[in-house]
Parts: sequence; structure tokens; C-alpha cells
Amino acid sequence: MFCPSCGKEIPEGATFCPNCGATVRKASSPANSPNSQLTFPGIINKSKMNIFGIIASVVLLLSSFLPFVSVDVFGSSLSASLMDGPDGIIVIIVAIAGIVFSLLGIDIATIIAGAVAMIIFFVENAQVSEATGDDEFGALAAAMIDKGPGYYFLLLGSICLIIAGIIRFIQKKKS
Repeated sequence: MFCPSCGKEIPEGATFCPNCGATVRKASSPANSPNSQLTFPGIINKSKMNIFGIIASVVLLLSSFLPFVSVDVFGSSLSASLMDGPDGIIVIIVAIAGIVFSLLGIDIATIIAGAVAMIIFFVENAQVSEATGDDEFGALAAAMIDKGPGYYFLLLGSICLIIAGIIRFIQKKKS
């Protein structure tokens, strides 16, 4: 058991920390409480929503390397990932920030990271749509473009990161 104030180890069942004198609230069993959190000495706070945010951030990270779109023409296929442009680096930075914010339990920053990833998704989607054009050749080009796993990973990761931050924010407000 660790002191919630100074992070030093204290005897099991103690009501006061022998190091800093802070009052230690006796917690219910972590397995039985719905908002169970394991607090480690230092700054890392581990809860189910933090893990969900980390997984969402890893999905975002993977979206940078997976094919975002592919074009099939006469049996040949050409794929492009986010790493083929500057957006791949931005998504990697956002994903790493999402991991850090989720580990630290910073809700608003986690939501913002997810929103930035969602904006990147919409920008990339608009660029793909713009590249096809509005004429009959654009319709033919659009028919040849397939969305790859990177497209869906970016969408899923950004939505899940926003949800993780919102749920954790609501949980903190209730407690």
C-alpha cells in the first residue's frame, strides 16, 4: 500500500502516513469497486479508461503505417499510407501524446488528442475525395480507390481516444 500524498510505501491498514502525516482513506477492495484504480508511487494512475486510452493510442499509431488507401487498376494495386506524407508524423506525435496523457490521467488533453486525430482523419478523407474530382472520370477514379486498414484504424482510434477521455472526465466529476 502506498501513500496517496507522498507515494511512499506504508503499512497495510494504516490510517496515517508515517512519512508525511497525510490521512490515508481505507479503500474498498479494487476488484469490487467499479471505478477501481491502482495508484503507483509517482504520477502514473492506472484505471480501465486509462488502458482503453492507451489501446486507442496504439491503434492510432498503427494507422500511420498501414495502407490508408489503395488504387486497383487493371490487376495492379498501389497503396499509400499516412507515412507517405507529413500527416503520418503528426499522427505518431498525437498517438504518443495520447499514450502519455492516458498514463497520466489527463482527461481534457486525451480528448484534445483524439479530436486532433479526428481532424486529421477528416482532412485525409477530404484529400482523397478531392483527388477523384467531380466529373465522370472522378467517379471512375473513386470506384478504383479502396479504403485500407489505416483509414479505419485512424477513425476507430480517434473515436475511442475521445470516448476514453470523456468517460474518465465524467468518472472524476462523480467522485
